[in-house]
Amino acid sequence: MTERINGQVEASPQPNLSVRTDGGRFRLPEGKHLMQSQQAKCSVRTPSRREFIRVRQGPEGQLETYSFRRGKNRQFDYLVEPKLWDALRGRLLRKVLRLCASDIGGPFLWPVTIERMDGKAREIDRSILHLFDVAATRWVKATWDGVRGYTIVEAQVEIAEPTWPISSLDEIVQRAFGGRCIGSLDHPALRLR
Repeated sequence: MTERINGQVEASPQPNLSVRTDGGRFRLPEGKHLMQSQQAKCSVRTPSRREFIRVRQGPEGQLETYSFRRGKNRQFDYLVEPKLWDALRGRLLRKVLRLCASDIGGPFLWPVTIERMDGKAREIDRSILHLFDVAATRWVKATWDGVRGYTIVEAQVEIAEPTWPISSLDEIVQRAFGGRCIGSLDHPALRLR
């Protein structure tokens, strides 16, 4: 093939086919891909009946806090700034947010009420706390039985270890809750009760 450069015809350089490249050096390491960025979206939800989950161990996998629930929608909690906890005593739920991985989806935060507004713990939530202990080392399915809470069904096939988000738990919580944070007593969610 030829090219015209400054009015003169010159031959294009031919690829050197005698040089071999190691194609394996371009292979992605197991479990790594470009979508695993620090900005990965993380939802706030409970697991579905068809997915196996793992729970991240240690302080980077859990955050204990207070939240405010508007209405009966369990998934629509608001995080509450610590400076307001005393002023809103009796209207807040004590929660633990656990960072989970799913075998069929991305990471998510599982919000669990560990103390109701009346100060009493719930048996159902105790079953989830036990599930968290088991799911820290094994893939499990959280099966709701309606009376005693959750039962644990372990995976019968081998599932690869979870790949956790690069972001800190604080960053994950901030992105997951977005604008659902109460920072003052005149927040609209507190007036719509």
